Amino acid sequence: MRRYLLAVALAAVFTGPALAAQFYVVMKSTTKTCQIIGIPPDGKKRVLVGGTSYPTKEDARAAEKTAPECQGAAK
Repeated sequence: MRRYLLAVALAAVFTGPALAAQFYVVMKSTTKTCQIIGIPPDGKKRVLVGGTSYPTKEDARAAEKTAPECQGAAK
């Protein structure tokens, strides 16, 4: 029984971060272009647009398309 509990605990530890992937819509401060990244922005070179993270890349793309900051930016 302990072996199974240990196996489940190890599986949870290693798969947890992979399931918690987040995507961010950011604007590069130098070029004023928007992009989607998988790491939190630093606030200097890349500034967060919209104030939140998104669970899927598709959600981030939809938010990027509707963000006022990204509408006039050249891609």
